[in-house]
Amino acid sequence: MTRATMEPQVEWKKARAAAAKLESLLSDEVAYLIEGNKIKNVYSPVAWMRMCRMLHTLTYGMAVMRMVYEGKTNAEITQATGLPGAVIAAYKAWNTMYSDKLGSMLAARGKTEEARKRDLEFLASIGISLTEDDRA
Repeated sequence: MTRATMEPQVEWKKARAAAAKLESLLSDEVAYLIEGNKIKNVYSPVAWMRMCRMLHTLTYGMAVMRMVYEGKTNAEITQATGLPGAVIAAYKAWNTMYSDKLGSMLAARGKTEEARKRDLEFLASIGISLTEDDRA
């Protein structure tokens, strides 16, 4: 029996534009916080901790995947980042583990048509398109 799945593809021109937009937004926000010691008036300790954790995870994930792409060994990545091998392996697995699930995540039970539309619009805005892929 063959079933159609949705295979995610990255449209790199759109992805680069989305990354540039995110870089600009993040840079502006960080500059605002640093400027004039405004940071003390913006976030609660819990909110600041959560945001730093997310940024830490995201930044290290990006660095690990860049170094993997550059052909660095786990030992070299550990030396550069201080991350243990198990964390590096987790980032490598995380990079691909949900690719085949993206289409089904959009069609999740209980999602409204409006929520699916917003998901597809977001994916398109960051350069991800879904194409039909027939697999056994």
